[in-house]
Amino acid sequence: MIIEWIKLGWVSFPNRTGKTFLRVWSKTLLLAILNYPRKRKIEFLTQSLNSNVWSSYNKWLHFQIRFINPKDWARSPVILAVAGGYSEKNNLDSLVISESDEETAIELARKYHESFRGFQENDYKNWVRRILVCVRIAEKMIGMSLTNSDKSIAEIGPGMGSMAGIAMAYSSPNFYSYDTLEMQTIQRYVTKSLGISESRCTYFPY
Repeated sequence: MIIEWIKLGWVSFPNRTGKTFLRVWSKTLLLAILNYPRKRKIEFLTQSLNSNVWSSYNKWLHFQIRFINPKDWARSPVILAVAGGYSEKNNLDSLVISESDEETAIELARKYHESFRGFQENDYKNWVRRILVCVRIAEKMIGMSLTNSDKSIAEIGPGMGSMAGIAMAYSSPNFYSYDTLEMQTIQRYVTKSLGISESRCTYFPY
């Protein structure tokens, strides 16, 4: 584990240098030590990528998936760099949200809180509420429902899978996820944690 962590020192964290890089590097090691020896087999082959940023990011993800407990993925700086909206402190008191959407946010927040460590349940609730508000605004713009219908939902770059939970809460028949192989490993854990049947999810690449 230490050897793999040292190798990350030759791989700068995507678009980050200096103090931020050292913070990510040290926190990644700390989380790995706390979870050691919970080592898992990586479920995907290493792909050669043209983008230096994504190639670097995927190396950090490889380390995380091998040495960090999935329960700690939500507080990993590697994941927070992409899907960390729930970690931001936002004043959402002025948002107008329906009673059904509020119930959905509460239920999904409970499931996230049970599956991941590092944040309060209210942090997850505010994260889901904010996404639901964006969904409702988009619905008004296009004049159709995005969730409460017989239409499937597709999400590009799902991160921590907020739309997967929202889509299934409102009975969308299927969920299609488009992301890197590494992020799909994380996405599978998220959908399972949310209680979403594997048969209703399609991942690209598989």
